Amino acid sequence: MRILALTLVGLVSLEAQAAQIVALDLAAGGGVTPALARAMSSVLLNELSRREGMSVISQADVRALLELEANKQMLGCDDTKCMTEIAGSLGAELMISSELARAGETFVVSLALISVAEARVVRRAEGRSRGTDEVATEAIAAALHDLFRAGLPAELQGPRALSRRGFKAALAGLFQATLTRGGDVKSARRRVILDLVHTELDYDASPKIDTLDLDIRRSIARLRDLALLSADSDELEHLLSAIDHYHALADDLGRVREIRERSRARGVVPSDRPLRFESPEPRERTDPEARERYAKLSEPARKVVRAALEAYRKGDAARFVRLWPADRAEGAKRELADNKASDERYGYTYDLLPIHATPPWLFENAISTLERKEMLVFLRRYKAGEIDDEVYVRLAESDGGWQITSW
Repeated sequence: MRILALTLVGLVSLEAQAAQIVALDLAAGGGVTPALARAMSSVLLNELSRREGMSVISQADVRALLELEANKQMLGCDDTKCMTEIAGSLGAELMISSELARAGETFVVSLALISVAEARVVRRAEGRSRGTDEVATEAIAAALHDLFRAGLPAELQGPRALSRRGFKAALAGLFQATLTRGGDVKSARRRVILDLVHTELDYDASPKIDTLDLDIRRSIARLRDLALLSADSDELEHLLSAIDHYHALADDLGRVREIRERSRARGVVPSDRPLRFESPEPRERTDPEARERYAKLSEPARKVVRAALEAYRKGDAARFVRLWPADRAEGAKRELADNKASDERYGYTYDLLPIHATPPWLFENAISTLERKEMLVFLRRYKAGEIDDEVYVRLAESDGGWQITSW
C-alpha cells in the first residue's frame, strides 16, 4: 500500500466532525424582508463552508440539479419533509434549516440541525446581534458557533467530501451562479475545487476530476450557444464573463491535478494552500470599432441573406437562385434541395444572427474575410426550437453588390 494511502487513513480517522450537509435558504421571519433573507443565505452558506470537515450543498444547488434533471415533481418541494428526502438522495448526513427575524434593533437567527437518516431535529441554536442590516452576519456566525460547539455525534458523521450526486448538484449550482447577474460565482467555484482536495483525503478523487473536466467543456459549449441568443450587448458581455469563469475553473483543476500528482509521488498529504482562486482574466473580446465597421459594411450583404432565407423557407427556388452568380445557378438549386431535405430530416430552422449577439470568435472570422473582398453572414440554427449551433453564408462582391457563393 502506498505511503499516501496509509497517511490518509490515519488522517481521516482523526477527523473530528465531517459530514455532507444540505443548507436550506434562510427563511424571512418577522421584521425581515425576503431580499435581506436571500442576501444572508449566501453569508450562511459561506460560513458553513469554512467550517472544517463540512461539505455544503445549498438549496440553490439542489434546485439547479432538479432543473437539470427536469424533475418537475421535486422542483415544487419547499417543506422540510420533502427537502429531507432530497437530501437523502444526495447522500447527505445532515440538513440545516434557518430563519432570520428582527425584533426592534435585534436580529435573531434560529438554526435547526436535522438528521437526514432519521428525519428529526437533533440540535437547535440561536444567535443574536443588535444594529443595522449589516450586523445580521454576526448573528449568523454566533448561531453557527453555538450549533457546532459540542461537535457532532459519531452517528451523524460521514466523509468530508461530497457524494458523487452531491458533487453533481454543486456543479449545477455553479453553472446557475454564472448565469445569474450578481451570483457568487467565486464561492461556488471554490467549493467545487476544494471538494476535490477533500475527496483525495478520503479516497481517489480521479472520478470527480474527470467529471469536472467534462462539465467544464460542456458548460463552455452551452454558454457559447446561449451567447448567440443574447438580447443585447450587455447580456453578451455577461455570458462572455461566465465563460471566463469556466476557463479560470479549468486553471484551478490543472493546479489540483498537479497537487494530487506531487502528493502521491512524494507520499504526503495533499493541501489546498496552493489554491488562490484568483478572479478570471477577460479573454476574447471584440474591439468596438471593429464591430461598428463590420455592422456597416455587412448590412448590404445581410439584406441579401435575409431575402435568401425567406426564399429558402418558402422553397422559392427561382428567387433563391437569383441571389447567386449566374454561373453557379445549378449549384444553388442543388444546395436548396439538399439542405431543405436535410433540415426537414433533422428538424433544423434558421434565423439571422443579430450583430449584438455575434461573439468574438465569430467576429474574428468575419473580419478576416473582408480583406479578401468576401463577407460572412451568420445564421442561428435551431433544433426543436432550441439553439443548436451557428452556420455561415459566404458572399462575394460583384458589380457593386453582394452575391451568395456558399450556403
